[in-house]
Amino acid sequence: VLYVSIGLDSDDMNFFVTPNGRYMHNGDFLPSNTSGEIAQAMAPLKAKGTLEEWKAAIDFYNKDGYEDYAFGHLVGYGSLVFAFSGHSGAVVSLVGDSGSGKTTILNSINSIFGHPKNYLTQADTMNAKMNRLGVYKNYPVTYDEITNMDNDELSQFVYSVSQGRSKLRLEQTGNERSSTNNHWQMIMACTGNANLVDKLMSHKQDASPEVLRVFEYHVKRRDEIKHSVAREVFNKLANNYGHAGDIFIKYMVNHTDEIHALYGKVLAKIEEETQTMQKERFWVAIVASTIVGGIIARKLDLHSFNMNKIFVWAMKRIKDMCAVVNDSSNSPTQILSGFLNAAYNRTITVAGGVSDKSGKMTPLYVTFEPTGGEIWVRQERDRNLVFIDAAKFREYATRSQAGYSEVKKALTTSGVLINSNTNKTLSANSQKHQSGSVKCWTIDMTHKDMAGLILPTEQQRSNPQSHNRDTADSTPKLD
Repeated sequence: VLYVSIGLDSDDMNFFVTPNGRYMHNGDFLPSNTSGEIAQAMAPLKAKGTLEEWKAAIDFYNKDGYEDYAFGHLVGYGSLVFAFSGHSGAVVSLVGDSGSGKTTILNSINSIFGHPKNYLTQADTMNAKMNRLGVYKNYPVTYDEITNMDNDELSQFVYSVSQGRSKLRLEQTGNERSSTNNHWQMIMACTGNANLVDKLMSHKQDASPEVLRVFEYHVKRRDEIKHSVAREVFNKLANNYGHAGDIFIKYMVNHTDEIHALYGKVLAKIEEETQTMQKERFWVAIVASTIVGGIIARKLDLHSFNMNKIFVWAMKRIKDMCAVVNDSSNSPTQILSGFLNAAYNRTITVAGGVSDKSGKMTPLYVTFEPTGGEIWVRQERDRNLVFIDAAKFREYATRSQAGYSEVKKALTTSGVLINSNTNKTLSANSQKHQSGSVKCWTIDMTHKDMAGLILPTEQQRSNPQSHNRDTADSTPKLD
């Protein structure tokens, strides 16, 4: 058999392919042939120096208050254990200022299996990045400064990692191209000077599919990390690496039943401590895998960390992540409000259209005409109605990836959206704009979810910068 990827053979976990050979479930170690196509990817996975010198460097993190560093290092073992979670892939993001030691954590992860500086960078092509994931399969993949990626590319890459496979390709015949190295079950660890979660959320109205697959935390800057003593310690990694991985892999393959049971216990404990829901399952799986990996590595004398302290630290971080995502998620009403805010220079405001004291209908008249181009929104203030161009809202929702159909359904169910198929001439009564009728949404501004929404005044339209200020006292509300 010629292997074109390394890692576990299948869900049965009968053996684990390494660059040196196969660790079998029965304890045997057999030679294996790997394809020359993956030789370059496997080249950094080699050993140098001694295990003792390497462990002396890693145990620099064995200090109170260094749980963030220790957890990051243990992600290396957690990536191997991640196969026991049933999930395909996830991301651990280390964010912090330059000099905080983020890249050193990546070096420590890589040193478990080989050369410390074996990480992806912005210079690598997307195909090369996806190929590395497929070749490594269960081994951790690291990425230095991932937030330098383009927003759209970053969003797609993070989601692809969690999917556990690369995109399918077709042969000229139309058949799917056969490939055995396009699936993985692993954790990718990455660094960034900016928050990866914030960047994903700013790119899309609903980035939860990606964000809920990213376990992110801030690495605190410590003067000791910059000290010459720390540099001397971690310089040892340049000449001592690649010994711990095979020790861990051999144990893991020979004790799969035991690890399944341990994973279940740790998982239950995490869920009990954090009261997480199904949507946070990736965070729980990342932490459970990393804690189990750390427990086993400690048993094998591969580090001296206090696993209880790391567990407590991880529980707090899961709770912090839940708060971040809950605070940043936008409801359908907030998405609609975002569109109204974005369209404030394309909104025409009219008054009238209501019964007077005698019962007669007052005429509609324009109180403000936008100075921009085509009109997207018609605000009938006295009737407490807003009409929006449905096509323009669809474009907005699609561009910001907010989920047009889901937003429409939710707003209809709640009663905010009265009619999604109104034919309306938005520029009617206008002296400056003339247009035909368009398909519009009719929004009830008296609805409790919309009550208090402030649309821009004439002054704000003429001075867009003022729109960002707090003008609640000077701007009339539509409720």
